[in-house]
Amino acid sequence: MKDVSMPQDNRLLFEILLVEDDENDAATTISVLSHEGLRCRVSTAEDGVEALAILYKTGKYANAPTPSLMLLDLTLPSKGGLEVLREIRKSDTSDLKNLPVVILTASTDFGDAKEALNLGVTSYMSKPVKVDDLVAAVKRLLDKFDLAEKQRADLEGWEAECRRFG
Repeated sequence: MKDVSMPQDNRLLFEILLVEDDENDAATTISVLSHEGLRCRVSTAEDGVEALAILYKTGKYANAPTPSLMLLDLTLPSKGGLEVLREIRKSDTSDLKNLPVVILTASTDFGDAKEALNLGVTSYMSKPVKVDDLVAAVKRLLDKFDLAEKQRADLEGWEAECRRFG
């Protein structure tokens, strides 16, 4: 697992797990996200087995960051993207079961797309991925993440006020 940090300010970072076996595709994706100035940290996995170890925090990945989003290639060595997606959707952990997943794939198999959609992917993009489409998808998810964090902070503030005034 490589960790590529791209903090743009002191606010909470958006954690992205990029699961991609092609070094050029991974470098391009990281470059695009970095160029856009998104408040994100990208960790990478080269195959489905490593991705699941990161997600389940097993072995040397016990302290891996919990992703807010996974960018997942379908054609991976060891364990394919659809297998990874099936496994996390069956997870007992709601964080994994509900993890937003964007598929980035060169597969032209309609069955892959149909199964991914049935498994609840957030977005399905064919390679070569259009930069604007990828950035738009990540920004939409980042905006939802920011809103959820703001709502959580507002709720904590409201609870503190209630405790203060009894």
